[in-house]
Amino acid sequence: MPKENFPSGASHNTIAQGTFVKGDIKAEADFRIDGEIVGNVECTGKIIIGPKGSITGDISCKNAEIMGTLTGNARVNGLLILAETSQIFGNVEMATLSVEPNAVLTGYCMMVRE
Repeated sequence: MPKENFPSGASHNTIAQGTFVKGDIKAEADFRIDGEIVGNVECTGKIIIGPKGSITGDISCKNAEIMGTLTGNARVNGLLILAETSQIFGNVEMATLSVEPNAVLTGYCMMVRE
């Protein structure tokens, strides 16, 4: 499993395991989801979906690391990492893609560089 690194001193948001959020979220700082979100998540930093985390909705961010489940589309301006435990049911658009063996992607994949 990849090691997640947050820059020293940087702020980030966390939805803990066992937490359920319904509604859209916009964040400037990095965002880690270990709970469940039903709604769209927009972030100018990095979105991390932990192994037990899930989002039902679309995500938009600079970078993303998916270890849990995304049921929706992803638009990632930079690097999208799909860990071996990841499951994505939707279309993804990113500049760079890293996929570990056993990752699940059910949808279309398009690399876009601006």
